[in-house]
Amino acid sequence: EFVAQRLLELHQAEGVPLREIAVLYRNHAHALELQVELTRRKIPYVVRSGLRFFEQAHIKDVVAYLRVSVNPQDELAWMRVLRLYHGVGEKTAARIALHARRAGVHAADAVKSLLETGQLPGPARESTRSLGGLLARMREPPSDPAAQIARVVEGHYGDYAATAFPNAESRVEDLTQLAEYAARFPDAPAFLAELSLVAGVAAEAVVPGEPPEEHLTLSTIHQAKGLEWSCVFLLWLADGRFPSAQALRAPEEEEEERRLFYVAVTRSRRYLYLCHPRWADDSRGLRTILRPSRFLTEVDSAAPPYERWEIATAEPA
Repeated sequence: EFVAQRLLELHQAEGVPLREIAVLYRNHAHALELQVELTRRKIPYVVRSGLRFFEQAHIKDVVAYLRVSVNPQDELAWMRVLRLYHGVGEKTAARIALHARRAGVHAADAVKSLLETGQLPGPARESTRSLGGLLARMREPPSDPAAQIARVVEGHYGDYAATAFPNAESRVEDLTQLAEYAARFPDAPAFLAELSLVAGVAAEAVVPGEPPEEHLTLSTIHQAKGLEWSCVFLLWLADGRFPSAQALRAPEEEEEERRLFYVAVTRSRRYLYLCHPRWADDSRGLRTILRPSRFLTEVDSAAPPYERWEIATAEPA
């Protein structure tokens, strides 16, 4: 909310063009909540060398499990989920989706009843049984969307990603971030309704295939090397996020992260905002206090050439 509000103030009050504003982060998962907020406010943006968070294949795959669980008549979601399973071809997937639509019961029960008919070919039978078991576990307590996403990753998608993507670790990290975001919703229908709203607003705001003429840029720091903007926001400056938890295990990796931080802060010509969140909610809904990035602490040790802003939630009138 702060980033979206402040960049609009810079654009409208200071006359900074949106194309001269960039938001940088260590990895794309760090921009999830910002993308939701920008889309909700209809602020046009482009993601440099990457898809918007919810447009990525692995995000759509896992969300499809939740869509099937909530609405067994969602044929497109069924087809997306079933293509992830070995031995399930297009014809078999269509048969399963048709049966689920006609059964009028929970997805797990629909799969179970189809297996009992013995109509599935041998190669697909075991995969379909595995899917049915996972769908059954998804409705066990707790059945909130964060828990369901975790079960999908642990029960199938983590292994699938390891064989399907060269950057599987990064994609699983994205899914962890997705689960953390989903933890704020009481149930899967509410979570899916929010995603549908975001997707609908994005479709209204941007012509498919063509970025708007006036837009801000979202980018990983790696993709921003050699570029400059009048204003830069740098997100998630907390130990464990930037520098990453993995980098903190080895001095040489921490030093590489420090060089990356230097790249980030030197992308700005005029305004630079270094953002440190005080806490984060994990996929179980538990709040974790975040320590400021050691890179911020190092900057803080010198005479301050900056202003420190404390962001607080306004009390309702």
